[in-house]
Amino acid sequence: MLTRKLAAAGLVAAVLLVAPTTAAAQAPTDDRPAQAVVPTSLRPPSIGAAAGVVLDAKDGSILWEQNARDHRAIASTTKIMTALVTLESAQPEEIVTASARAEAVGADDPLVTELELVRGEKMTVENLLYGLLLPSGSDAAVALAEHVGGTVEGFAELMNDRARKEGANDTNFANADGLDDPAAFSTALDLARITRAAMANAEFRKIVATTRFQIPRQGGPPRDLVNRNELLGSFAGANGVKTGNTRNAGRSLVASAERNGEERISVILGSPDPFAESRAVLDFAFDGFRRFVVVGDDRTWGQATFGDGTSVSLMAPEPISVLLGESTPAPRMRYRPVQGDLVVEVPDRLVVPLQQTCPGSDLPCGRPDRHWSPVAGLISIFAPILSLFR
Repeated sequence: MLTRKLAAAGLVAAVLLVAPTTAAAQAPTDDRPAQAVVPTSLRPPSIGAAAGVVLDAKDGSILWEQNARDHRAIASTTKIMTALVTLESAQPEEIVTASARAEAVGADDPLVTELELVRGEKMTVENLLYGLLLPSGSDAAVALAEHVGGTVEGFAELMNDRARKEGANDTNFANADGLDDPAAFSTALDLARITRAAMANAEFRKIVATTRFQIPRQGGPPRDLVNRNELLGSFAGANGVKTGNTRNAGRSLVASAERNGEERISVILGSPDPFAESRAVLDFAFDGFRRFVVVGDDRTWGQATFGDGTSVSLMAPEPISVLLGESTPAPRMRYRPVQGDLVVEVPDRLVVPLQQTCPGSDLPCGRPDRHWSPVAGLISIFAPILSLFR
């Protein structure tokens, strides 16, 4: 009888060691970065674009893609990077003087959009950014590039350096306006990553969400700028970002929308109807996925209580959430005390390191036992269990 009691005690003790008491996972209300994606059962839309992708804006997870890594001309969506480099290098109130090169942009091509800048015309960086991003002024791109980089070629080097910081390694910029150039190319995925970085800039977000804006004209009435992004005001949650169209690239659109605290970024390149196809892939990305929070903003996943009554909080290094297909149940989670991590049972198995901290603190803490030893530790942990069999 005693042998059975001791065996039972050992079994219960082992269970306690492997799976200490933990608090329930929080409800999926956090909007911090996801670390995994569980595919949706929804059928993705069929589109005619040469390439495309949709990212979750919070962490860059790919929710849909089609030829997303193919090198392609990207037309005026190039100006997303032009704006980002400018915003990170110059102040909005700085004065830019248009050069002869800026004035000459589009002189021999009626398809090139321009603000009709004239040599010597002065304008603020902010106004030129509106002219760059709303009607897609290519002369504004040249003026900004020369102001920040000294020359367009020097500015293109800055653009390429900035692209590498976002992991856009399949991209090469040869100009600031996106006009066709054999040396200029990118991919749908790289362009989405660049856009995600740009949308993290508050000034950029404000400009690309603006539908109309006026800027001055030297010796004439103000220029009335109209945003070419037809999704603004007509598609739920649309908040950016940029159109593009050249002979080599075809019609393209980088779009962004936000719904219920979730934001998606889509890229459609070489499309017969970039607006309709952007609507389709964005709707799919919103309808097909929901966010499940593993660890919330306070980073506390749960609490472990040892047999001697000592309790510690189990904290993750950052908030963690998972994007689940719309009909996918919440994933199972296992805390592993020996490894000190949490395993989230998703297809790629997400492993989250957890640190034991004293309750109410972010600092690591150990067991409050001044005379710790392996034997004393085992007795301390299992004492309440062993007392059941006395």
